[in-house]
Amino acid sequence: MLSGVQSSELVGAVMLEAVSVSRVVEAGAEHAFKVVKSPGTTSNAIYFAADDEEAASRQEPSRGASYMDTVVSQLHAPCGSLVEPDCQGYLCKLSQQWKSWKKRFLVLKDACLYFYKDRNAPVAIGAFLLHGYRVQSCSMSGKKNTFEAIPPEPLMRHLHFLADTENEKKRWLA
Repeated sequence: MLSGVQSSELVGAVMLEAVSVSRVVEAGAEHAFKVVKSPGTTSNAIYFAADDEEAASRQEPSRGASYMDTVVSQLHAPCGSLVEPDCQGYLCKLSQQWKSWKKRFLVLKDACLYFYKDRNAPVAIGAFLLHGYRVQSCSMSGKKNTFEAIPPEPLMRHLHFLADTENEKKRWLA
């Protein structure tokens, strides 16, 4: 969000989760959008506009399910329902709370890593969005075949994994 038409100073950000974004003409700008928390209302509406039609069309909300909608939907779906995962298999994940290794079935799809208790689990235990993460081999407490997912920001969660074999580790790192 910009502070003014001629300014490029950032004054804030708007979380676009659970909002409705639509093109409008009542805002007084030809290429305007309205963002509202509850569709059909104008209370607490935020308006913004693009400079021209080309820029406005790039901002147009997609008609399909959003990435987060897809992630949330998959969390509540059986493990085998993910079509064409990027990688999947059993790995041990280091628990931050207990500092112990827990064997989990993991599925990587579109930079999201889903955790399941096992291959036949009816729902996921959780998921990590790995956008911006760097994945690399590491050494941990004398264990072979360990690797880590390093977050782009220090306050984000650092993940450690242990594969059964070197080939399995390489498959996840590829």
